[in-house]
Amino acid sequence: MNKRYANHLSLIVVLFISACATTDTNKQPLRFIEAIEIPLDASQEGVQIGGLSSLYFDSETNTLFSITDDKGRLGGPVIHHFDVRLTAGSLRVEPSGITKLGDTDGQPLFPEEIIDAEAFDQLGNGNWLVSSEGIDVEKYFNLPMLYEFTSEGHLVRRINVPQKYLPKQSDAPNTGIRPNDAFEGLSISPDTKHLFLINEKALLQDGEVSKQSQSSVVRLVHKKSSTNGYDYFAEYPYVLSELPNPTAAEMVEGVLSISDILTLNERSLLVVEKSFLTQPSIRNTVRIYRVEIPSNVTNIQDISSLNGAEFVAVYKVLWTDLDNFAVAPGFPKLDNVEGIIFGPTLANGNNTLLVITDNNFSRRQKTLIYAFEIINEP
Repeated sequence: MNKRYANHLSLIVVLFISACATTDTNKQPLRFIEAIEIPLDASQEGVQIGGLSSLYFDSETNTLFSITDDKGRLGGPVIHHFDVRLTAGSLRVEPSGITKLGDTDGQPLFPEEIIDAEAFDQLGNGNWLVSSEGIDVEKYFNLPMLYEFTSEGHLVRRINVPQKYLPKQSDAPNTGIRPNDAFEGLSISPDTKHLFLINEKALLQDGEVSKQSQSSVVRLVHKKSSTNGYDYFAEYPYVLSELPNPTAAEMVEGVLSISDILTLNERSLLVVEKSFLTQPSIRNTVRIYRVEIPSNVTNIQDISSLNGAEFVAVYKVLWTDLDNFAVAPGFPKLDNVEGIIFGPTLANGNNTLLVITDNNFSRRQKTLIYAFEIINEP
């Protein structure tokens, strides 16, 4: 069993029961425990801790791993390790090492190649699978890509993404990912037989992005394990919500996207939708949805454009809105949430959820780790 899901079967039941009650603020599926902030000047082995995107938790060693989306500012991406101690009333996180991601011989890939690492997970063989959004800034241009690294951080292989996701196609200029909006979510099932990927915002050919009173559609990619790794199996339509309006303002402006996914099994996931609102005021919102892939879902793998197409999308229900914890004592203001993972099991047997934010190496944002208890009986 994947070390991240020690109590996975009971957790699926908890989430299924909880999902039906998320509209009642008195029956939250989560209880906030504590949050810690990692200072901007904190470092490990001379590498600044920041730009953290995506999480992985090893339940056997109580080690939390987080990958940085450093694009070369500090020499390229690394995986930070943290010792985690979590009780029903406290969270302690201590830096415990890093894994530098390099070429086959461990040498830096930057500046010849820039990896914008936004999601990662551990394969059944212990290697790391990393998704890069690609980069298109100044003189640099790199395609979105998947990378496999050994546990020591040495490159094993590059895995190309399907052409429909590639930007700047001369024969199809209005197709592909929007800048910086490729595979933000990557997650492997507990039995390691299923891999899911999801793009952050709609592809150009699939329509507009979400706005006020306008939803959009992204593609949830499903791969199945094979002797060669993971083979393409299907793509499913996921309807991204409209831009949220938490204050019922007349006009809402901002951006809404998917920042992470967490696989429960071959047909169930958690999906994080985050927004950065600029009108009527600047704020972040984070909503986590329970997603089910129904038997009649449309496989859109061969549908070139979803703009105006008819399809059956995956089913989603709001599991929790982190805005509901704003009044909880000690709950920090929501920032740029980039990753979620199931954490340690508490002494009472309940599972936990860890949430991390990406400070983008900026003093205007914070690196925060939130800890929640998953309530068995909502």
